[in-house]
Amino acid sequence: MINLSDFSKFYSEVHSTPTKLRKPFQWQVELAKRVIERGWPKGINMPTASGKTSVIDIAVFHLALEAQKIQNSTEERKAAMRIVFVVDRRLVVDNAFDHAQKLATAIHNPNGDVTRKVAKLLQGMSYDGNPLHVVKIRGGIPKEYDWAKSPAQPSVIVSTVDQVGSRLLFRGYGITNRMKSIHAGLLGADVLYLLDEAHTSHVFRHTLEQIMVIQDWWNSKFPFNVTFMSATLPRDITDIFPPINNKQLLDDLGKRITAHKYAKLVVTHVENAVDTYIKSAISLCNSHNIKNIGIVVNRVAMARNIFVELQKKVGKKSDAEVHLLIGRARPLERDMFVRTKIDMIKTDHNKTLITMFFVATQCVEVGADITFDALVTQIAPLDSLQQRFGRLNRIGHLDVAHSQIVGYKDEISSKYIDPIYGNAISKTWEYLSGIERENQIDFGINHFSTPAPDQIQHMLTPKGDEIRIYPAYVRLWAQTSPLPHPDPTVSLFLHGKKSNLSDVQIIWRADITEDMLKKGDAESYGNTLVAPLSVLEAISVSIWSAKKWLTKKVDDNASDIEGGAVPDARLHLGRSRSVLRYSDGALQKVDNLNEIHPGDTLVVPSTYGGCDRYGWNPSSTDEVTDLGMLSNLIQKRLFTLRFEEAVSHIQDKDVWNKMLKQVSEYDELNIVDRIRSVDGIPETLKKILGMPAYKYRIKRIIKNDKPTIAGLSCKLNKRDALEALVRLSPKEWAVDRYIEQSRLEIEDVGSESVTDNDHVNSDSNVSIEEHCAGVVDIVEAFCSRIGIDDELLEDIKTAARLHDIGKAERRVQALYRKNDPDDVIDSMLLAKSNVAPSSSDEYNTYLAKARLPKKYRHECWSVSLAKDYLKKSSVHDSDLILYLIGTHHGYGRPLFPPVIDEHASGHVKFSMDGISMKAESDHKLTGFNAWWIDMVEQLYARYGPWGLAQLESIMRLADHTRSDLERRDA
Repeated sequence: MINLSDFSKFYSEVHSTPTKLRKPFQWQVELAKRVIERGWPKGINMPTASGKTSVIDIAVFHLALEAQKIQNSTEERKAAMRIVFVVDRRLVVDNAFDHAQKLATAIHNPNGDVTRKVAKLLQGMSYDGNPLHVVKIRGGIPKEYDWAKSPAQPSVIVSTVDQVGSRLLFRGYGITNRMKSIHAGLLGADVLYLLDEAHTSHVFRHTLEQIMVIQDWWNSKFPFNVTFMSATLPRDITDIFPPINNKQLLDDLGKRITAHKYAKLVVTHVENAVDTYIKSAISLCNSHNIKNIGIVVNRVAMARNIFVELQKKVGKKSDAEVHLLIGRARPLERDMFVRTKIDMIKTDHNKTLITMFFVATQCVEVGADITFDALVTQIAPLDSLQQRFGRLNRIGHLDVAHSQIVGYKDEISSKYIDPIYGNAISKTWEYLSGIERENQIDFGINHFSTPAPDQIQHMLTPKGDEIRIYPAYVRLWAQTSPLPHPDPTVSLFLHGKKSNLSDVQIIWRADITEDMLKKGDAESYGNTLVAPLSVLEAISVSIWSAKKWLTKKVDDNASDIEGGAVPDARLHLGRSRSVLRYSDGALQKVDNLNEIHPGDTLVVPSTYGGCDRYGWNPSSTDEVTDLGMLSNLIQKRLFTLRFEEAVSHIQDKDVWNKMLKQVSEYDELNIVDRIRSVDGIPETLKKILGMPAYKYRIKRIIKNDKPTIAGLSCKLNKRDALEALVRLSPKEWAVDRYIEQSRLEIEDVGSESVTDNDHVNSDSNVSIEEHCAGVVDIVEAFCSRIGIDDELLEDIKTAARLHDIGKAERRVQALYRKNDPDDVIDSMLLAKSNVAPSSSDEYNTYLAKARLPKKYRHECWSVSLAKDYLKKSSVHDSDLILYLIGTHHGYGRPLFPPVIDEHASGHVKFSMDGISMKAESDHKLTGFNAWWIDMVEQLYARYGPWGLAQLESIMRLADHTRSDLERRDA
């Protein structure tokens, strides 16, 4: 057993090192007490550098404490299974994710009594025994490792407003329509939201508050809690920790709040700005003997200009380095190129031995646990400036730190309206000029003169428009199959009416060529990419900047605020270059900018330019490095070899031509040996191809009506994947350090998540009764850990027992055996088959042979049979059971695909528990069906859209898990 008094020891066990004992601050202990005794406050008002990220520790400890209630069956659990930490920035170093990973490592390998008990309690809540899963949701990428695999998994999820918010509202960016409800169910129930720097996410904050009210109105059975954190909380938040009259809780923060941070105001003209920033930075270094200085500006273009010029001045010196920090970078490059330098200026160990200049954007304002010894910053709204000064002398290791605030003559004018910050810049400059004494302002936490409430509201980053969520919107969002029309745009509820603030993801590939896009054969080729798209090679940019770049224009106003600057709607963009867009599981060619929407993942030729090793660079026309091979090795342990000269890693042209000849006539049985036997093939590649691999897969494309090998791929074990990564990585990349610190996101995560495809899930035959019984067992395991009441549990188990009985239809059995329905003999009724078709063409061939209509859904027959069964048995909520059966592949929400069944074969029959069931083979749920839609509406009213989606996720994820086990056991 653990109790409240154990929190301090838990914190120390997690964060202490062999040489240093770390105890929690007093405010952290008091917040833990408040949470455990009374629940989470609405707001947490703590200064920067006070350790706000430790709220994750408090939430995890609270969950372990509450787990005891489930084990002892004493009362309802109040702590959420999933802890979602949301930051509305593109992060350079995601302190929250690193912090959560450190916490998870300590729990996985406990070295203290309390941590050991916490680990055991969390393990008891987890279906697979993983006490704490930590994940960063970066973007919707096909075949990305799926965190949404179990509703019974204690988790810390770190992400942005766009990614979390779109999923919460049933419109997950990049998520297939059939999976949208699962993500919404897991993020809309049994969840705690910790919205960091809430002043930067006003619209989403308002959306979360409205959802809390909606959840209460629907009497949600699962926790849904929201806490907002900021050093400048909005005035309308009342339940705040710490209370205003209890500021002594901050006394033990010491120099973090008492250190002086002197700032000087500097005026310049915009045409002289680059020179001013550089001179100011060098002057601070020389006059105060500073080794580490930050230069922070409001535009990416300005940051790049400063970086280039500063490199010319000091970059060639042996005792100085210049680095560029922008948030909009590909995660793989950012971590490999930048992370080692960032580690040198992290708060815990500032070990800079040479002079280091860091030119940065707003990305350092939030979530970056770094400290500068001196700072030059462009004028910004007061809340943004306070965040930037939070990175200056962060823990007070200097008694006094010095800085300069640069204002352009035009932007500090009272008439100036900034595209991002409005008139907050000029108002802030006016106020700072008024409090400047002896040519300096003290930005130290205990020394800064905070404006009066009626003044400060004009100096803050402009808020987006609050938009009310009406019940009709929620009902429409809950419809995911098919999507309704019209469909309320979720970006409005994430960023306000300026919907162009939302982001898209861009991936550069060398095997997608401009010529291919012009010829129009990109769609067929895009679906045969050898290396799956990976989140590690994707960059997030504002949809406006992306569209402008595709017309070969540069968005000079682009910032590192989520979404970027507000566009000028009067500007005509002109003709766009073609791209591929990932949508609902497939790549489609897009020529019209109007077809690009918030959250889209775009794939473009490497020759388009637009990115370099530091990140988004729309003015660059240099070919972009294709990171597909390395990203897949890191993320999925997937080695890929592509047979296109554009992506060749072999310098010898003669050797490459020999390889192409070997694969020109494919032979799956010995293709790997044939490639390895090529004279002159690099030893690196030969060794990788000789590693033990799980299933080499051959990818083909059609050229001149003839199939040609596009490449091959295979899954490696963890050790071999790491060795292959080291062999294939450029020497200048700090691969070993990346492996050590980021752990490559390649921990033993098991196989890729199971899809909703019935025909590819198993390598052996599995009977309907065996499969359904297995799903029942997993449902029971999930529910016992979540804490579902007995009546609801029995209904979900009944749905699991019946969900696949529609596969008893004679033609389905024929399909699973690749037979004619007349040839099917009375034998074991299959739920999974080991003769899955290898391609969609082959599947359609056997579908026709089985006389089944395209888009048929066995769930409809399952529902019809289940209706007959439920008439003869006692259940609590028969409507819920039918719903869970009908939606267990993501269809029927609220409509099933319409089909015309010309070969209906009479009746479907099945027997279970001594009860015989019968239904028409020509099922009635396809197309519009009034009773089904009416039933779904009644269930929304009974459980709420998110509560119903949570119950659906229990059922569907149990089905996925069982299918995965059957596949692995085959």
